[in-house]
Amino acid sequence: MQLDLSDEEAPKPGDRGRSLPAVAPHQDPARHPGETAGGATGTAAGATADTRRARPRAGASSRTATPRVRSKPGPPMTLGNAAAARVRLIVWCKACGHQIEPDAAELAQQYGAETTVPEWRERLVCSRCGSRNVDMVVTGTERR
Repeated sequence: MQLDLSDEEAPKPGDRGRSLPAVAPHQDPARHPGETAGGATGTAAGATADTRRARPRAGASSRTATPRVRSKPGPPMTLGNAAAARVRLIVWCKACGHQIEPDAAELAQQYGAETTVPEWRERLVCSRCGSRNVDMVVTGTERR
């Protein structure tokens, strides 16, 4: 595909193209309070502390934000719920780094289906170092 240029628009050899027209500074000091009529700012940073305005965050609405309504938290998950939902329980020792993923169905049989996950977590002891300093996460993702 060829670009058809008339003689007026064609660049001349050695010419870097047409120059852009000069742009006049904005003349409305109310819109740009730190700017003088010549376009210069009052300080090196572009505005004084008196004239700085807080900019809204990206994606923030110009309307007044309504407070977020939060629902009350529900009851904690039980081992029976965890088994039925087929979630993964990942448990690790903070002292030695030992990590396991116990089967929630087996735990429900051993400790009772109505035992809550936080209650079960308080009973845990690391089988490698004996520490009770453990952490855990419940996740719905499948093991890779």
